[in-house]
Amino acid sequence: MDEKLLSIKERGRNYFILSKDKIYESLYKTGNSDLDEYLQGGLPLGKFIHIYGPAGVGKSQFCMQLAANMWKQEKVRLCCFLCCNNVSFTPSRYLQICSEFNVQKDKNELLSNVFVAELSSINDVVNALNELSSSEMDIGFVSVEGLFDFTEYGIAGTHYAFTEALGQAMLSISEIKKCLTIFVNQVRASFQTNQTSDVTPALGPNFYMHALFRIFMNFQSEERSVRKIELQRWSFSQKDPFLFTLSKRGIEAFLRR
Repeated sequence: MDEKLLSIKERGRNYFILSKDKIYESLYKTGNSDLDEYLQGGLPLGKFIHIYGPAGVGKSQFCMQLAANMWKQEKVRLCCFLCCNNVSFTPSRYLQICSEFNVQKDKNELLSNVFVAELSSINDVVNALNELSSSEMDIGFVSVEGLFDFTEYGIAGTHYAFTEALGQAMLSISEIKKCLTIFVNQVRASFQTNQTSDVTPALGPNFYMHALFRIFMNFQSEERSVRKIELQRWSFSQKDPFLFTLSKRGIEAFLRR
């Protein structure tokens, strides 16, 4: 096995111990009070959250909404977007959400709190996460997006090793920095809009099991304007889906008429 990969695995060897700690008490507000109430206060800090769902459902926009709402938290910390294959962070959309949240900061100051890295490989992402973990930067939010499939690594053992290294790196940075840590990816297979529980995230079941918290985002109907959030794995019993639409502010609760 590649020595660099062994080094990555060794550096994250204690992540199982870290993940058994009690849930970090602080919660991160999402920027939508209805969603915060649904989540019983917000998203947990210091834990690895996996968000998955079909393209166009609003996963990337949700992450930009979370970054914009950093300005409303008790302490403003750095937001990091690690993007592989394509850059999912759109400065104009982020600034629009900040404006809708009535954040009274100029454009340069708002963008100075966001670090965006376009990476070319899975190994680069893992190394970047480990470097951020060991840095002195005060990181409050980390989003990793764009790693949709590991089919480029045809050997099953190599596939497993890289997904495990990525899972370790995500868990480690969440615990070390006590930050909001989110991995975003799509689903592997096509499915009907009413299917939920049998949908497999694109990285497969091995990586799927690393996340302590999992959110599935999907379209509620074929019309696609109404979407839903399902808590597939959470610290409390599952609820009915949270229905939402996308607006200038990001996620807005859908009110049935």
